Amino acid sequence: MWSSRVRVIFADDGALMRHLFQETFDKNDNLEIAGYAKSAREVIGLFQARSPQIVLIDEDLLGVPGSEIVRELRTLDAEIAIIGLVSATTKGREEGTEMIIQGANSYVEKPVITGHPQEAIRLYEESVLPELIAWGEQLACVRQDD
Repeated sequence: MWSSRVRVIFADDGALMRHLFQETFDKNDNLEIAGYAKSAREVIGLFQARSPQIVLIDEDLLGVPGSEIVRELRTLDAEIAIIGLVSATTKGREEGTEMIIQGANSYVEKPVITGHPQEAIRLYEESVLPELIAWGEQLACVRQDD
């Protein structure tokens, strides 16, 4: 058990995606939503206002590549964990790689949603939540060492 919750900003321009992640995050006591963003400007503003430990960024926010947002976040903070969220396509994987080049710690592929929202939440719990928890555990260990 971590001593404190890890603050996460989730950035995706899709309202359904933000809702699904809220449902997913609500099931984990170790993660706290510091905010949701749908544009690059919102991500930067939330980051500066809320000081999260993790930022989860979609591959494209209203036409701005996630890699550009990663680069800007890295100029503001070298220590934050940045995780890209990409589609399971060649273009998505290429943007995930570019996000890594620009300073993201990792990226995960979005699961393909084909059914009921509860099924989508389960898929996100299985594919994205473990990545966030792993980074949260790593951050908690670093904070304990300080």
